Amino acid sequence: MKEEFQKSPECSRLLDWIVDYLDGKVTEKMRQEIILHVQTCEHCARLLWGMKRIVRYCQMQTDCDVPLLAHQQLWEALICEFETEE
Repeated sequence: MKEEFQKSPECSRLLDWIVDYLDGKVTEKMRQEIILHVQTCEHCARLLWGMKRIVRYCQMQTDCDVPLLAHQQLWEALICEFETEE
């Protein structure tokens, strides 16, 4: 049986900060908070791991540009998926 996910305030902060974290645009304090949180939250650890893989893959793709609308739709779908797992 799948364990019920309970989104905490830390999970919400991670969701707000994840793009900036992946872009290296968070403060050292924020970075430490994210690292500490994902060490204790399997759900957010999986989310961060998945997003890192997506970013790495996209960085390797030099022959195509992702349209802004597609980027926004992907991000909205990820947020929706994250929120429905509550």
